[in-house]
Amino acid sequence: MTTKHVAPSASAGKNEQNEDILIADIVKNERRGERIRVADRTFKRHRFIDIRLHVANAAGEVIPTGKGIAIPPALLPEVIEALTKALAGTAE
Repeated sequence: MTTKHVAPSASAGKNEQNEDILIADIVKNERRGERIRVADRTFKRHRFIDIRLHVANAAGEVIPTGKGIAIPPALLPEVIEALTKALAGTAE
């Protein structure tokens, strides 16, 4: 699995416009053109972390699918804790 990190921009943490800040671009399945992208997004003045499956279309453009989740920043510690438990195999 390849991860490409994008350095935070000067506006990181102050993403108040309808814009995306790409945090990670992870190759899920190269043959099918599948990628998991993690982005800091703001939409209608609400900030969230978007973890979404993207695929390559017929033209070769990488586009988002409906498969994903938008997480409010306040819930990130709980989500990270759960994922850490899953990785360690100690889910409660």
